[in-house]
Amino acid sequence: MKILGHNARIYLGTDLLAHTTEVTLNIDIDSEEVTDADSGTWAENLPTLNRWNIDATAWYHNATSDAGLEDIIAAAKARTILTLIYEVEAGVDESGEGFLTNVTITGGTAGGHISFTAAFLGTGPLC
Repeated sequence: MKILGHNARIYLGTDLLAHTTEVTLNIDIDSEEVTDADSGTWAENLPTLNRWNIDATAWYHNATSDAGLEDIIAAAKARTILTLIYEVEAGVDESGEGFLTNVTITGGTAGGHISFTAAFLGTGPLC
């Protein structure tokens, strides 16, 4: 299931690193086949583990924070666990911890902004 969202934010500790409105939250539910002799000709499955990840494009550095792009690069290199907050709509948030699995940085524009694409893998629950 893919959910297009309203806003997403990434934090390093309490410092807001970046935010975007171009983001996809993916929630996957694994399953295990439990078919037995009583199942007849139909396979039976039960849900098992939940997984989630976030794919984002055009994240922008929040200039009011003490954290910056160098902190995002350092977090990727160090495999730092980050706090991710995903706003589905105003007042409806999903949050969890995760780490960067991919980051691609794009050079500055006329306004001096740096953008990047990033993929995050959740670790633990999405609340």
